[in-house]
Amino acid sequence: MVDRACVLFKETRISTDPVSQNDGITVRLPSHRTSASYPTRRRSVQLRTSSPGPLGSSTEKQKDIEAIFGYNCLAKAASMYFRRPGVSPRAILYRIVEDWEVLIIQAADVARETATATGAESTSPQLRFHFPDRIREHCVGIADVPGKDEVVIYVMTVVNTVYTLTLKGEIFRTGNGAAARGGRGGGVGLGNMKEPEFCRTYSPTSFSLHPPHFLVAVDHERILVSLQDGVLLKLERGEESDVPEMTESVYSEKTFSDSSYFGFVKNKLPWMTSGTSRYRDAIVSHSTVISTAIFSTPDNFESSADRAMVGYSTSERKGTLLFTVSINHMLKVWSLEKGTLLHACDLINEPQTNSNIKTILDPTPAQLLAVMPTPLHENHLFYLASYSAASTGTFKFWAGICDSEGTFSGLEDMYQEFTFDAIPPTASSVWIISDFRITPASRTDVGIYNMWILWKSNTSFKIQNLQFHLNNIPAAWTNWTTSITESLHTLPSKTPPISASEDVTDGWMDWIFYPERFPDTVIEAALEIYQQHFSRSINVRTSKTVSIRGRVGKSVASAIELQRTMDGSLNYEKYRHEVSLQWDRFVRLCVELDRQRGEALSLVADPELGFIWAVNADGITALRECTELEMIIHNQSASAETYELLTTRTPHKLGAGLQPKDLGDVMMILRAATDLMNSLPPGSIEQCTDAIQKEILQDPLYSVGDRMWALLDNCIAGKVPDNVLDKIDNTFAVLPEPDTTIQAILSSIFNPSIQPGTAKLTEFGAKVLAKGAQEVIHMNYTTLFSLAFLIPLATFPDDGQQRRIANAEGLFSQVLGYLKEYEVLKWMAKTSIAITEASTPEEVLSATLSGLKVSEASSDMPARNGSVLQLVLPEAGGIIPARQSSLTASIRSFLAKLDLADYERGSTTIAAALIRAHINTLALDFLRFLPNTNWGCYVKARVLLNNRSEEEAAVLFKKAAAGLGYPTQQPPSPALESIIGDGELTAFGNGLPQYYIHVAKLFEDTEVWGLVVEFCRAALLTLGNKATEDSFRMGILSKMFQASIQVSMFDEAYIALIQYNSKHLQLLALKNLVEAMVEQEQGLRLCSFPFIGLQDEVDEILSGRCETILDVNAGPPFHKVLYAWRIQRGDFRGAAAVLHQRLQRTKTASVGASDSQSKSVTDGFLALLNVLHCVDEDQAWILSSGRTDGENIGSGAAGQGGGTVAKRTKTARNGLTGAPHKRQVLTLKDITEEYQRETDRQGLLLHGGFFV
Repeated sequence: MVDRACVLFKETRISTDPVSQNDGITVRLPSHRTSASYPTRRRSVQLRTSSPGPLGSSTEKQKDIEAIFGYNCLAKAASMYFRRPGVSPRAILYRIVEDWEVLIIQAADVARETATATGAESTSPQLRFHFPDRIREHCVGIADVPGKDEVVIYVMTVVNTVYTLTLKGEIFRTGNGAAARGGRGGGVGLGNMKEPEFCRTYSPTSFSLHPPHFLVAVDHERILVSLQDGVLLKLERGEESDVPEMTESVYSEKTFSDSSYFGFVKNKLPWMTSGTSRYRDAIVSHSTVISTAIFSTPDNFESSADRAMVGYSTSERKGTLLFTVSINHMLKVWSLEKGTLLHACDLINEPQTNSNIKTILDPTPAQLLAVMPTPLHENHLFYLASYSAASTGTFKFWAGICDSEGTFSGLEDMYQEFTFDAIPPTASSVWIISDFRITPASRTDVGIYNMWILWKSNTSFKIQNLQFHLNNIPAAWTNWTTSITESLHTLPSKTPPISASEDVTDGWMDWIFYPERFPDTVIEAALEIYQQHFSRSINVRTSKTVSIRGRVGKSVASAIELQRTMDGSLNYEKYRHEVSLQWDRFVRLCVELDRQRGEALSLVADPELGFIWAVNADGITALRECTELEMIIHNQSASAETYELLTTRTPHKLGAGLQPKDLGDVMMILRAATDLMNSLPPGSIEQCTDAIQKEILQDPLYSVGDRMWALLDNCIAGKVPDNVLDKIDNTFAVLPEPDTTIQAILSSIFNPSIQPGTAKLTEFGAKVLAKGAQEVIHMNYTTLFSLAFLIPLATFPDDGQQRRIANAEGLFSQVLGYLKEYEVLKWMAKTSIAITEASTPEEVLSATLSGLKVSEASSDMPARNGSVLQLVLPEAGGIIPARQSSLTASIRSFLAKLDLADYERGSTTIAAALIRAHINTLALDFLRFLPNTNWGCYVKARVLLNNRSEEEAAVLFKKAAAGLGYPTQQPPSPALESIIGDGELTAFGNGLPQYYIHVAKLFEDTEVWGLVVEFCRAALLTLGNKATEDSFRMGILSKMFQASIQVSMFDEAYIALIQYNSKHLQLLALKNLVEAMVEQEQGLRLCSFPFIGLQDEVDEILSGRCETILDVNAGPPFHKVLYAWRIQRGDFRGAAAVLHQRLQRTKTASVGASDSQSKSVTDGFLALLNVLHCVDEDQAWILSSGRTDGENIGSGAAGQGGGTVAKRTKTARNGLTGAPHKRQVLTLKDITEEYQRETDRQGLLLHGGFFV
């Protein structure tokens, strides 16, 4: 055995917190009535949609904040159950919280087949079952119902009541609908809980004599209970009544043991029993069963391929074998159907001695057995692994022997002469084996298995793995590998530089709020503890409007006091030190609370996908294979003899597939790069980061060699200690081919593309993939970053030696290209967003029918917090089912599918996802990653447009026009098509006019009308004169005209108007133009337009609007504009008619009738007389309707009396709704007399007289 186990696996922790406070269904279960004096009555089941209350809402006794956090968030027991393939959900997670009183059930599928997945399944609700009594430890069992989409959950409470919960799969997918059934009948919805058909209770009579120890679900109709006196109780479900009043389950009870009735009595008498042990508050017999395993003999013994996989509920078998382990270290095999003992032996086949010292196991129920159902030999039925926790822990492997008919005949020790002792992960801590699993490792060789061991030391845990063949276990027993925690969960070795307090605060805030690092429950609890002991702030604690990030920043800042030096100046050095100290305190609080969440409670294996999970006190840990680079980094201190194991256990699918002889060289290079970066003084890393970002995000201006030299001179020169430089020189001196070694490292990062599966990711699966991708990105970026400085250092040594790397420029360019991709991935991994679930059509319809009145609890769609990685996760693919690939391969497939190797396509795809999600602030921050290509400029412009930077967007749209408008342009990616729209795809590659009008539509949507006009003008300038383009030209002109009207660009509106080729549309547009110009006091400008061929139409429009105006002093000056229009075109009588109409309406206005100082009427008469004197005396007349009130509106009086009388009167008559009024002729003399009467009236009013 080597001194240190190889690290081949990574522990990826995922939070299982609900999406929102309302994302859950809480059910309060009834009590069981056992007294015969009380008839069984219908019991009420309370149902409400909610989630756990806040930390401060616990009982009065839970006053300590940390205890409250543990009460609400940390599970006492948790595990997962996997149903048969083809159902959804297939993985079910259960947790017991709140001091054993609440059972939480939720789906934990990573992916679902697209044939069965629906959009409603993206968010699975939590089911919270509140029991009236505490749940008994190790007394929760789950079984699948064959042939039905149902799950049966068995729960036993401390009052010995067995609850049977029958839930349909739909409740896990949607949270509503049919979810429970009563008896053998039909189901009712869990959302309609008037009847408790889904919940039945039972209190076994056997418990009065035999107290229960733990419970195991055999299948959907059978339960096995271990009793504390060594007896086994089998409960088998009977036919249940469909009567709603009957709420009790029907079970037949059968007890069996290996002793007679006298043995049972003997176990009840302490002075006669062979031995007892104390367990909690009870005394249990040494014959009490503490571990079980079940094997179902196949119906067809000849076909080993049809053997049942252990873990699925199957009842139609030839015979079921029950394996038990008791406290007295005995392994027994039973016939579950008959209840008879078939075989008994020592757990690890130790020889029986006459010594009084006996091996006794801990009474706590544990996983001590594992069945391997596929035989390798004719007389073998199965294989069994047993574990004894006595001493340091020992395993034993058994073969189940059968006769020619396939009947079990006994157990055979496969390796009687060999002792398989468990070896702890480290010698510095006390480790115990908490759980273990054995899973198939190959689909071609059924004899190869993986053993997974869960080691625990306090709240820490490690998972060890051993791959072996059943025919040669001793040869593989020393080849143990182990897992390691993600580096993102460890505290940084270097705190942020203290050059400024803002740097420290921002650095720690970014670390704390890194996506998926700490859930809100941890930060909230840490904040309350910190405020209680350190913070001087009171209002921050109760603030409901401030975000949690803001509250953390204010609380830490309030704990710091700015002190002064002896001379009275501010002591900034002391202040910066206090800032670092306070942040260190708060961070350690978060880490300590999160450490409690990470305690592993069980180890489970997915029999379908082959994934291994450690179920934590709060969350789940996925065990995945290390990438090849991670494997090299974490095994740098491994001995040379382990290299063969590393290469054989790391298949080529994870990267370059390095050979053992190459591993040593690669590890030397990586150690040198790590030593180089660790030797830099504080603050230099930030300088190096800035320099690298400039290199990869800006277009290069110098040669590769000059850029390498500048990077070395500006960031590293003079800052690396001599001893580190000597180590690096020695490393390159012993390497035979440094170029090949560095190329091997780069090859291990980028593997060939993997074909994604057909499954659809669930919300939980997206979390798993994104969290694993964060760690892979972090490790790869760190390696590339260090290589970017190691290569120049080895190329230009200080001592004048020859360069160590021959192709340094090529490798440096390759590293920078990879860093460019990983700079984007790093930003995506660390940038947090709130992803809002889209409303379904049913939800939209429901909101519409309810009058758009949404309750406060459901006014906002639930948003899940995550990184940008989750936003761009492909909806389909990523998980390859049935062990064809690992979780790590799926992660790398996802990163490859981002297509950042084609940087333009990949980066624009990410930006398009941000635009589609309306995350404008982050899209603006992402702008620096977009290239200056055609599509890059287009997407930049779209981002700027969404952030109201229209002028900058217009410049970029024009920059991309030449490339996107012509047929030679690259077609858009599917992500870009989603933001462009199906109807706008023809705007690209079909000429500049199509592109420009597309841009104009974008500005039209944001109501930037000036730029709409500009791009419409550009479209017109590039449009040809083909007749086929007339309709398209008309669309451009119409859009340009409407936009010009919006921003009063009347010259452009007129230019567009006169180019209309549709007379009907032209007249409609002309009316809009005339009215808009008059209303905006642009009458003189209107009269200056020639309106060739449209002059009469302009006159009609103005005349028509004059008829609609009653108060000429308040409305737009249509009369004055019409007067000027007709005067300019020599129509004096028409102008006089307009003036007369305006004069009549002025006289009816209040100001003209009562204000003696007003001269509006007399001035109107003078203007009218002046116009009539401009024509011959025989032509100095006009027609008047003789009405001055509103009744003549639409009569056409304004258009009577000029050269265009016929046309205007026709228009006026078309507007009449009744018979026309009688008109009269007014001559110059008549108007003069009327003027004289008005003058006399004004004179009398001025001198105090009365005018009659």
